[in-house]
Amino acid sequence: MVGRFASSLAIPQQGSSCPGFLSYIRVVVSGFFCCYEVTKGISVLSKNHVPKKGSHYLAVEKALEMIKQKFHLLARLFLLARKSMIITDTNIDHILGHDAYKFCLQLTGAPAFIGNTIWNQLGVCSEASAATRPRAASTVRDIKIERNLLTIPKDDLEFSIIQENIRDKLNLKSAGAAKKELARENTRLEQAIATLEKEKAELLEERDAAVEKLIRERQRLRDSRGFEVTRKRERVEAAMIEKANGCFGRVRDHLTRLDAFGKANNLYGQASGTRKCLEMIKASGTEFRKK
Repeated sequence: MVGRFASSLAIPQQGSSCPGFLSYIRVVVSGFFCCYEVTKGISVLSKNHVPKKGSHYLAVEKALEMIKQKFHLLARLFLLARKSMIITDTNIDHILGHDAYKFCLQLTGAPAFIGNTIWNQLGVCSEASAATRPRAASTVRDIKIERNLLTIPKDDLEFSIIQENIRDKLNLKSAGAAKKELARENTRLEQAIATLEKEKAELLEERDAAVEKLIRERQRLRDSRGFEVTRKRERVEAAMIEKANGCFGRVRDHLTRLDAFGKANNLYGQASGTRKCLEMIKASGTEFRKK
């Protein structure tokens, strides 16, 4: 991935502040060289600065000389830009905001620049906003600088110039960057699909295991119910057999007693008839001889 940083600096006309401004420019330049090197876990494969460090210093010196001479009304304001292209061995994702890509550039020994891109386009990591100013010594001064940045017309003009420049760059890079982003999105979708397929397979396995367990439990309950019914049936049959045996025993006893009673009744009838016959014979006067 290529990290692009472009800064726009408004150089004031007053010549008395030129030495301090030049030292500040050098701090900014040194900040461009070290911004990526301090990042942990990322190695810089190559870097290219346009213009080069020496040429940038010469441009700043020339701009300061033109300000001192005041030879033309157009020399009241200079807009210097410097681009640094750094190629790393690791892909660095953009920090995507609601409307643009946000960025923060920490300078060496100075406060950080915080800005955002003009357009929400792919392929550009960060672009410094126009008319940036260093932090003041007090909060009141910071608020005053902030109000000036929002109300001064020349800052709007600077911003429109940088906006047009960035728009041209984005128009050239948007197609390729969109393809890269599309490929990255396709990769993420493929990974998401693979994850969903894996989860689906796991859920199907869990469902099959649950169904098999339910079938086994149902069969176990069915077998248990059948065994319980069989045992209950056996107990009922045993009770019925025992009850029938008792009934049959009582009937047998009754029949046995009834048979004995019939025999006794026959004997009693025979004896009673014999006695009546003997009494009748005796009443007729016939005597029985004893042998």
